[in-house]
Amino acid sequence: MIIQNLDSKGVNIGSSAGLIAINELKKLDQLAANSNFIKDYKSNSKIRQEYKKVVESLVAVVQSEGRATNGFMFDRESPLSNIQALDNKIHIGEKGLVSVYPELYIVGSGLGSLSKAAISKLGIEKLAQQSLKNTTLLFGGKTYSAKSMSTLEAEIVAKSNADIIKKAAEEQLLKDILAYPSANQASKNAAMIGAYDPATGLYAIGNSTRGIKAENLHQNTVKYIESKLGVKIGEFTKLCGNKVGACAEVNAADKLIRQGVPPSRIQFTDAVVPRQVWSDKKILPKNLKETCNNCKASWPK
Repeated sequence: MIIQNLDSKGVNIGSSAGLIAINELKKLDQLAANSNFIKDYKSNSKIRQEYKKVVESLVAVVQSEGRATNGFMFDRESPLSNIQALDNKIHIGEKGLVSVYPELYIVGSGLGSLSKAAISKLGIEKLAQQSLKNTTLLFGGKTYSAKSMSTLEAEIVAKSNADIIKKAAEEQLLKDILAYPSANQASKNAAMIGAYDPATGLYAIGNSTRGIKAENLHQNTVKYIESKLGVKIGEFTKLCGNKVGACAEVNAADKLIRQGVPPSRIQFTDAVVPRQVWSDKKILPKNLKETCNNCKASWPK
C-alpha cells in the first residue's frame, strides 16, 4: 500500500521517495502505539506480515538514499520506540529513523507528485498542514488512524523549512553572479544578496542601487523602510554612510513585497561581493559583505 504510494508520488521531486518514506515511518511509529492496532497485530498474522514488510521496506528506501546518516539526523529523544516495543524483530536501523531534517514534512504523504513550482506557489506552511491530515493507514484490510503531529511540532517544522528556501536562494544568487560575462560586469554591483520568505517558498536576488529613488520601489517597501529608519528613501541616517534604500537587501526585498510578501517576514542570505564570487566561481567566507546598520535596523534578527 505505502510502497505503491512511494512509486507514484515520488516521481517529480528529487529525493522525495526518501522524504516520504521517513514521513510514513513516523506515522507507522505512532500507529504502533494505537491500542486497537497492537491487539490486531498480536492476533493477526497477515497484519504482522504486512506491517513488518512496509516498515522494513521504508527503512530500506531511506538507507538506499544515504539519508539514514547523511542529510538527516537521528532524533535521540523520540526514536521509533513504539515500533521497537511492538516487535523488536522489525529492523528499523540505528536508533530508529526519526528525522529532524527540515525537509521532512514538506513532501509528506500525498504531496510527492507536486512539482517544485507547485510547492513554491502553494506555500510551505499550507503543504505542511496538508501533510498532517494524511494519517489513515491500511493493514490486513483494516483501516487505522495514526496520531498526527502536535501543533507545536508543526510550528517547529514550518520554522525549520526556512533552511531549505535559504539554500535555494543561495544557489540562485551564485547562478546569477556567474551569469555575468566577466568580472568587470559583475563588479558593477557593489553587493548582491538573496531574500526569501519561508512561509511561501518565494525568493529573489537583489543588488545594490546607487541612484535609488522612492519611485523605483513598491509603496509598501518605501513605507516599511521609512518607518524603520525615520528618514526618506535616498537620504542618510546616523547609523551608517549608506544611502537609505540603496542596499541590495532593499532591492531583493522589494521583489518579494511586489508579490505580496509582508516586509517584516522577509529573511536574507549573506550579502556578497559579486566580483569576488565571480572570480572564485563559488561563495567563500572571504566573499561575504557585512550587513550595514541601516539594514540591521530594518530587518533585525
